[in-house]
Amino acid sequence: MFNIILMILVILLILLVLVFIAPISYRVKFNYSEVEKFYCIKLYFLGIKVYAIDSKSDKTDVDKSKDKAETQEKVETKKDAKQGSKLSSFVSFIRENNVTEYIGETWVLIKSILSQVLPRDYDINFEAGFEDPYFTGNLAALFYSLDGLIRRDRIQLDLFWHREVIAAQGYLYGRFMLGPICFYLLRFLRNTGLYIVLFKKLRGGSNNGYDRNRNGNNV
Repeated sequence: MFNIILMILVILLILLVLVFIAPISYRVKFNYSEVEKFYCIKLYFLGIKVYAIDSKSDKTDVDKSKDKAETQEKVETKKDAKQGSKLSSFVSFIRENNVTEYIGETWVLIKSILSQVLPRDYDINFEAGFEDPYFTGNLAALFYSLDGLIRRDRIQLDLFWHREVIAAQGYLYGRFMLGPICFYLLRFLRNTGLYIVLFKKLRGGSNNGYDRNRNGNNV
């Protein structure tokens, strides 16, 4: 019995390590135009597709009964209320802990994570135009001023000077590992000292919950 439990624990440990060190790849295809609006997102773990969503599967049925619509509206109202409370808690957390002093470390964190998740292969073609050629010219000037930041062989822009057009099509491919991202997050918490604040918050919340339960039992 002990050997079986030990074997299960070893297998779980190996799976956990694989989750952190095995690459997770993603593929995104999209086509946005007046004629067609399509996107497809796929995630692969160890070469096996584990998640997929596209514009067809994301559509919702508009022909619902009145009762279902009212129920959905109530659920969305509750979700909005929860999101509002989370936002207010986040804002109060920023005000209480002077998060502005962590801007430097936050920028390092963002750059580190982006270095992991940005696509390694991509090809995007934009089509844009305005009825007024003046605005189209401004857009062209802005795009060509980004030559040092973007690859012109990977991102193209087709301009239309006498009609309004907004369209984009292309694909993105990249991969990342959860291990380095978790390391960057832990390093950020250590360098900023926010782990102490979060620990106090969690500990204070658990203590308050214990006190409330104890006081409620004593009433």
